[in-house]
Amino acid sequence: MFLVYIGFILHISLSTSFALVYTDGQRFTVQKNTKITSNATKISVNAMPSIAACASVCSSDQQCCSSSYETSTRLCTLDKCSTPEIETADHSKVIVKISDSIGNLQPRDCSDLPPCTKSGVFTIYPDESNSMTVYCDMCTNGGGWTIVQRRVDDSVDFYKYWNDYKNGFGNVSGNHWLGNDNLYILTRVRNYVIRFELQDFAENTAYAEYQSFHVANEASNYKVTFSTYTGTAGNAFAQSNGMEFTSRENERDNDFDIHHCGKGRLGPWWFNACGESSLNGPYKRVPSTIEDAKVIHWATWRGYIALKATEMKIKTLE
Repeated sequence: MFLVYIGFILHISLSTSFALVYTDGQRFTVQKNTKITSNATKISVNAMPSIAACASVCSSDQQCCSSSYETSTRLCTLDKCSTPEIETADHSKVIVKISDSIGNLQPRDCSDLPPCTKSGVFTIYPDESNSMTVYCDMCTNGGGWTIVQRRVDDSVDFYKYWNDYKNGFGNVSGNHWLGNDNLYILTRVRNYVIRFELQDFAENTAYAEYQSFHVANEASNYKVTFSTYTGTAGNAFAQSNGMEFTSRENERDNDFDIHHCGKGRLGPWWFNACGESSLNGPYKRVPSTIEDAKVIHWATWRGYIALKATEMKIKTLE
């Protein structure tokens, strides 16, 4: 390991990585023979005379959490993410800012974590009487996103009952639903935007964001409200605005359709009649071009064709 300071160098041997510390106190970890390949979180690519100069530029840029430097081309790539997409590359190094220690911090949600914190599992404290374990996405669109739902494969059955969705289920590092009680606890305290991220089996992606996302308490059947849409996936969630949550039980049929949408779509959701979105439907492992409402779908983007992966995440607007 190398600890590098402007003006002098302290060497500590370690073959695979080193850290750089500058006069402003910023430290970095460095991974050899790798380079950043991210596009969505890339800030810039510019020529720099050295890796130290590259790291210095990243240090002075509040948006920059990582950079890579190629000695052959002298190109310095700045990135907003502390866990950027990388690939193996000779004569190149990835430099990552070491974020401030969380210490005794009790974040209300992921947006309270220090800049350049790596994405991962954290305990958050939305108010004085509640805490919960969540996965924090610290890369997407500035970071600070609290994941509330994720689908990546068929290892978790989402055709569950009211109490399952009330309390949450799955593993926050993989397939899961954070819990409707938790959604209520989070969104009653702060003002949030919700982001839906979608991926099809051709690896295409799209997103939809809604402002002022709020989930009411159980007495109100977890009624959802939100405002302005922006995104690339189309406004499929619009029909859910003002709707109560429907699960698979007959007594929990809270949609407007003459049929039970939770049963008909084989997945609980904020159904209208029954609507153009359903991200808790059955996971289909085999790509299909056949439209079927009994799948994970976002109709304004891919019709009723099964999607490969989804994430729902919220971030404070404050």
